[in-house]
Parts: sequence; structure tokens; C-alpha cells
Amino acid sequence: MESGPSVTLDPYDEDFKKLEISAGDSDNLITVTLSNEDHTLGNSLRWILMKNPEVDFCGYSVPHPSEPKMNVRIQTKDGKPSVEALRKGLNDLVSIAEYTLGTFQSEFQMFVDSNDITEDGSEASEMEE
Repeated sequence: MESGPSVTLDPYDEDFKKLEISAGDSDNLITVTLSNEDHTLGNSLRWILMKNPEVDFCGYSVPHPSEPKMNVRIQTKDGKPSVEALRKGLNDLVSIAEYTLGTFQSEFQMFVDSNDITEDGSEASEMEE
């Protein structure tokens, strides 16, 4: 049985587009297509965008599980560009992720230090025996 051609999406390839924006009828309505993304980013981005008081609607869909893309629809209040809401939402999401990572690393280090754990994960007291 012969298989079809394989497709590799390389983010360093000039033809690879991670983000594609399709304008709606006005500046306050866009559809964004993100390559190689799924519900993890979709639901998080939708949540953070809906926290923005300038956003009237935000929804996302993954057309098919075997298709490596996600569509996000954003509608803002009149006079507010949807692209700016998207930019703010993505920046806010990055800030939340950086804060979460920093907090985790700090708490993890405190745990390791307080429990006398070595770099390989074993307790220092086990090594003395």
C-alpha cells in the first residue's frame, strides 16, 4: 500500500504562515487562521479576548482534527480595530504564561531546597546511606 505525499510544516520555511488574517466587512471584524494550533491556544485566547471590554464576540473552531489549523473570529465594538484586540490578547496571554512559568519555577526551587533534593531527583539523605 503506497502512502500519499507527506507534508511537513516548517516554521523556518518562507512559505510557512503561522498567522493569517482575513478582514471582514469592517475594521472591527476579522477571522484569524493559526497554523499548527488547537484547542489549547484557542480556548485560552478566546477567554482572554472576551475579558477585553472592547470585544463584542470571540469564538474559535478547529475545522477537523487532521487539519493543523484553527480559526478565531473576533468582533469589536464600533471604531475599535479587531487587529488591536488580537494583539492585546496575544500579549496578555504571553504575560500570563510568563508569570505562571516564573511562579512555578520559583515554587519548585523552594520545594527542592526545603526537601534537600539533588539535581537527579533523589533525596540527599538517600545518597549518604
